[in-house]
Amino acid sequence: MLEAQTHRRFIKTHLPMDALPVYDQVRYIHTARDGRDACMSYMNHLNSHTADAWARFDANGLNDPTIGTTMPRPPKTPREFFSYWLDAPGAHTATASSSLSAPTGPTARHPTCCWSTTAT
Repeated sequence: MLEAQTHRRFIKTHLPMDALPVYDQVRYIHTARDGRDACMSYMNHLNSHTADAWARFDANGLNDPTIGTTMPRPPKTPREFFSYWLDAPGAHTATASSSLSAPTGPTARHPTCCWSTTAT
């Protein structure tokens, strides 16, 4: 499909740089979201769950022997949530285990991967 295009083209992707072929004649532009914005968006997402949704999350966690507990509730205020997000166990790593410890793997890895790929 790309080969059929005769005009200048661009491809949007969420893949990390190490998952893309790298060619010297191609220009790669990496954009990233401000982490504070991602944190607040995630807080809004979690705090918008209904009581029924939380009940389903809790039931799923309790019924799964590998989890065995309810889903942790996020802090409600931006200040508390931002502090939690920064300090959450496993936050910003590819091995985050808590569902509240975003950003995880790809979000934290993309910028590093992009710089290490283009620094050569």
